[in-house]
This record gives sequence, structure tokens and C-alpha cells, in this order.
Amino acid sequence: MSQASLLPLVAVTAPLAGAAAAIWASRQGDRRLPLILATVAASVSLAAVYALLTGAGEVFARVPYVLLKGFDFSVTPAGLLLALLASALWLTAALFSVPYLAHGHAAGRYTAALLLSLAGTLAVFLAGDLFTLFVGFEVMSFSAYLLVVHEETPAAMRAGTTYLFMSVASGLLVLLGLFTLEAAAGTTAFTGPSPLEAVHGPWAYAAVAAMLAGFGIKAGMVPLHVWLPQAHPVAPAPASALLSGVMIKTGAYGILRVALSFIGTDGHGGLSSVVGPVLVVMALVTMFTGAAMAAVERSAKRILACSSVSQIGYVLLAIGCAVVLGHEGGMGVAGALFHIVNHALFKSALFLMIGAVYLAGHELDITRLGGMARRMPVTALAFGLATFGLAGVPGLNGYASKTLVHDALLEVIRHTHSPWYAAAEKLFTLTSAITVFYSFRLLYYVFLRPAPAGAPAGQEGRLVRAIGLAYIGALLAVGLRPLVVVERFILPAMHEFRLDHHALDHLAHFHFFEAHPLQGAAIPLGIGLSLWFVLRGERWLKLSPLAWLSVEGLVYRPLIAAATKLCCLVTTFDRAIDQGYRNGARAAKDACHGIALADGALDRSYASAARSSGDLCRQLAEADTLIDSGYRAAATESYDLCAKLSDADHALDEGYGRAADGSRGLALGLQRVDAAIDGGYHQAASVARGAVEQLTQADAALDGGSERVARSGRRFLSDLNRPDRTRWSLANLNIATLIMAALLAALVVVFALLTKV
Repeated sequence: MSQASLLPLVAVTAPLAGAAAAIWASRQGDRRLPLILATVAASVSLAAVYALLTGAGEVFARVPYVLLKGFDFSVTPAGLLLALLASALWLTAALFSVPYLAHGHAAGRYTAALLLSLAGTLAVFLAGDLFTLFVGFEVMSFSAYLLVVHEETPAAMRAGTTYLFMSVASGLLVLLGLFTLEAAAGTTAFTGPSPLEAVHGPWAYAAVAAMLAGFGIKAGMVPLHVWLPQAHPVAPAPASALLSGVMIKTGAYGILRVALSFIGTDGHGGLSSVVGPVLVVMALVTMFTGAAMAAVERSAKRILACSSVSQIGYVLLAIGCAVVLGHEGGMGVAGALFHIVNHALFKSALFLMIGAVYLAGHELDITRLGGMARRMPVTALAFGLATFGLAGVPGLNGYASKTLVHDALLEVIRHTHSPWYAAAEKLFTLTSAITVFYSFRLLYYVFLRPAPAGAPAGQEGRLVRAIGLAYIGALLAVGLRPLVVVERFILPAMHEFRLDHHALDHLAHFHFFEAHPLQGAAIPLGIGLSLWFVLRGERWLKLSPLAWLSVEGLVYRPLIAAATKLCCLVTTFDRAIDQGYRNGARAAKDACHGIALADGALDRSYASAARSSGDLCRQLAEADTLIDSGYRAAATESYDLCAKLSDADHALDEGYGRAADGSRGLALGLQRVDAAIDGGYHQAASVARGAVEQLTQADAALDGGSERVARSGRRFLSDLNRPDRTRWSLANLNIATLIMAALLAALVVVFALLTKV
């Protein structure tokens, strides 16, 4: 990274370091040191920006990996001009804060907020893409909240709440547009083709509308301006000078970037034709509403705050004219940039000088002030020149930029030939006349009229006098030599926009003090002075501000009240739903409690069953071990038994073989015995046949000798009845007895053989 690329980072980080140092110094109990550190930090930022201004060419710097995307800084002429203006005004505000807060409270917090808002503002003006601009925009917005509520009065807290809500809405709208562009184009860089070229149809309108509304809130565009008249009066005078002089310009700068980014791009002719007239209408409404509110106020700071609303309308009108004219809108761009610079100068001077008056007498009601020019001559001169610049008096800075804005509106009338724009030019003149009226009235009541009874009689300090002299020189230098400012600062800033070179050439040779521009300034001056002479009495200041001028009272408060009622209804319905949820929750809780008890009982039973199962498993494991050992022992015994049975089987097989051999021999023997028995049977049959024959022969003898037989029988029977019977002998056995005896003998032999085996 080159040395020049470090300068944007130095300009942004120096206030951050100064804020940290100021917080540390405030904790040490020192009141002035934080403000001195703020002055040093602002001086460093101013030196870095001035070094960038004197350098050549564009400078790019990148801080990677921050918020996953990184910050891109691109030092363009337009951004550099506004960054130089911001850092210079912050330095004067920091210097003015030394006497202003000499006896105040929370100097460390005030200084930190002052420097953080400077860092955010410089990040906006030096941003290279919309993401970096958004982050700087948010840092500036939230740190400025601490400036608004610094006094911690009820009014300050109410104004701070309104400012905070509007700032959050502003940031969200800008973020919505940023997301839309990022999703459609993949980039939000300011260099190269505009991201809006990649967005078409409704998404293009939505992105532009969101960003214009978001930046419009910060700029104070009507009807989004409600925070500004509340916040500026309650903030300390140096903070009010920055809020009005610079911070609202970040919104105008964002609108300028968005509105001019699609000039001349293909496919966005319809968008340009819508955005341009809408901006012109919103600008005229903003101009007139702010001027009318300032005309009926009596607090000096509220008059200046409402005036800021009106003056931002001039910037928006110039931007709207530039969009309507397209490439030929150089006069509008120049008027917008020049009036941003001029308004920052004279409005910061007005707030600081009113702050000096407040330091002298602690009074801001213009009906109670007067005669301050004699007591505070330098302050009165600086305030008077700033007032003349606000009114557009020739020779002061506001005249030059208002002339360019008026000329841009005249170019739109010549270009479109629209009677509507001609009517807009008449409203421009009327608004400028009202501006002259309240500007001269403010100057007269605070400094020029005789001091009323009880008016403050303070004196201006040296530092205030020095700051007043610096503003006097700046206001006169810009007012008397406007063409030098245009050539040195405005024209280089315009080259980054796509504008026709003829418009730039016309601007480079523009004559501010010719008859036509002077006539354009003389008409509102005459009308405004006439109003002043007619309405200069105090009775007009005793009127309350008109109700129709309060957008907050007519629109926002009724909307908030309606939204509150709706929220109450929704809350009531939601409370009923919540009660139902609570009843259901209690029932569910009871059910869950019962289920928990049952679950606990089940858990205990599960645990008991688990313990029993564990014991059973252990016992089964032991039994299984015993069974396994028994199986192993039985297997061993079975193996031994099987071996023995196998041996016995072999022995039986051998015995069976021997028995079979014995049985075969026995069968052969029995076969021979049977053959012998069969031979015996045949012999017995032969003998029987012979016996039959003999018996037949003897039958006759028997018949004759039956008597002998009978006697023999009786003797035989008598012999049988004798006790000494005849013994058994082979002579008494028959053939069947012999066979049975032989079978028994064979069985005995077989049994003896088997037993022996």
C-alpha cells in the first residue's frame, strides 16, 4: 500500500484513536484534556485530507476482512471536498467546545461522541462503495445520538428518542437498497459502471426509493424531518453546528450519489423521469415547510434548525433539476455541491455564534435578547454575515450557490417548457423571501435592537472572537470570489459524474454578478424586507406555530396513536393466547409430572429388573461355566467309554464270529442227530407195526386171558400204591424225553461258550 493510500485510513482512524484517548483522559478526572485531544485528532484528520487534496490522481485504499466484506475507500474530488469541509468544521467545533463545556459534565463522553461522529462522517465522504458508506453512516448516526442527549434534560431525552428511531429507520432503508443492489449487480462500488445498471423493473424503483428515503431522513427532507427541529435545539451549540452544518449533508451526499448514478444509463430512462420530478416536488415542499416553521419560531436554535430543513430543500432541488436534465444537468450538480459547502459554512457559524450568546446569558428566546452587538461585536459581525449568506445577499456565500440552484431550475423550465416548473420557480422565490424575513428578524432581535429589561450582558472570549474572525474571512472569501471556488473545488468534483462538457464550460464562465443573477436575488430580498417591515412587531412572535406546519402532530402522532391502539388490541389478544398457553403449560406440566413419576417408577422397576437380570445372568454364567466343565468332563468320559465300547464291540464281533462258527457246528450236529432220530422213528415204526401185529394176535389171547390181566392189573395197582416206588432210569424215558434232553444239552454248551467269551 502506497503512502497516499494510507492517508484516508489516517483521516478516519485518527478520530477513533482520539476518542479512546479522550475516554481514558476523562477517567483520570481531567475536564479539558479530552477536548484538547479532540482538537488534536481533528487537526490530524484535517492535515491528512489536505494532503490528499494537494496530491495528484485518485487514491484507493482497502481494509480487508472487516465484517466479512472489507472497507473500500476511494478519494474522489466530490468526496474529498466534503471531507475537507467536515474536518475543518469539526476542528472549529472542537475548539469552541473548550469554553462551551468548561463547566459542563461528561466531557469525556461528549468528546468521544464528537470524534466518533467525525470518523463516521469522513468514512461516508471517502467511501469507495455503498457498503463502506453505510457503515460510516451508522457510526455517525449512533454517535450523534450521544450529542443530542448530552444535556440529559427531559426535552433532550425525548428528542434523542425521536432521533434514534428515525436514524434506525434511515439505516434500515439504506441497507435494504444496498442488499437489493448487491443481489442484482454483485457490487456496490462507486467507480466503474453503476450497480443500478444491473437492476431493472420494480426492483430498481424499490432500491432507489429505499435509499432516497433512508438518506432523506438523515438530510431532514419533509415529511421525514421530524427529528431535526427537536434534536438541534437541545444539543450543545458545537454539536448543533455539526449536526446542521455537516451531518445532514451526509444524507444529501447519499441522495446525490444515488440520484446521479443512473444519469444516462441504458434502460433507466423511466427511472430518471420519475426520480427527477419527485425530487423537485419533495425539495419545494421541504424548502417552503422549513421556512414557514422558522418564520413562526421564537427560539434562536429552533429557528436555525427549521432553517436547516428549508436549506436542505435547496440542495434537493438542485439534485432534482440535475436528474431531470440528465447529461446537461451540470448546473444542478454544481448548485447542489456549492450549496452544501455554503450552508455548512454559514449554518455552523450561526450555531456557534448563538452558542456564544448562550454562554454569555444562557438565553435563547429572541424576545428576551437584544443589544448583543455592542457587547459582542465580532460575534455580531460573524452572525450578521452568516445571516446575509443565509438570506442570499449578493457578496456573501449563500448568494452564489442559490443563484446556481435558481439557474438550474430556469434551465429545466427552458428544457421542458412545463408550466408546472414555472410555478415551482415562483414558489422558489416565495420561499427565498420568507428566508430573508426570518433571517433579518433573527439578526435584529438578537443583536441590533435595544436590549430589553433583563437581557443578558455577557462578553465574548478570545477563542470565540478568533473563531468568529475565521468565519468572517471564509464567508467573505467565498462570497466575493465564488468563481474561484467553482474553478478550484466544484468543477473538479463534477468530473466524476457523467455530464456534458458544454455544461461544465458554461459553468466555468458563469458570471455571478451580472444583471440577471442580481435581479434573481433582488426580488426575494425585496419581498422579504417588505415582510420584515410589516411583521417586525413582537405580536407576531407571540403566535403559536400553526398546527398545519406540524407533520409530527398531523401525521406521525396520529399514526403512532393508532399503532399504539392496535398494539394494545394485539397485546390483549396476545395476553389471552398467553393465558391459554400458560393454562396448557400448567396442564402439560402436571401431565409431565405424572408421566415423570410413572417414568421414575418404571425406571426403578427397570433398574430392579436390570439388577435381577444381572444377578440371573451372573448365575447363568456360573451355571453355564459348570455345565461347560461338566460337558468337558462328560466329553472326556464319553470319549473313554466310546473307546472301551469300541474295544467291546470288536470283542463282541469276534465272539459273534466264534458263536456263528459254533452254531454252524451245532446245527450240523443237530442235523446229524435229527437224521439219527428220523432213522429211529423209522425203526420204531417198524417195531410198532410188528407190535400191532403181535397185539392183534395177542388181542385174542388177551380176550381170553383178560381175567389174568385184570388180576395182574390189580396186582400192579397194588404195587403202585406201595411206598417204595421204582427209580428213574433210561429204561423209563421215551423218544420225546430224549430230544428235550439233547436240546437242553445244546443250550448248555452254547451258554458255556458265550460265557467263556
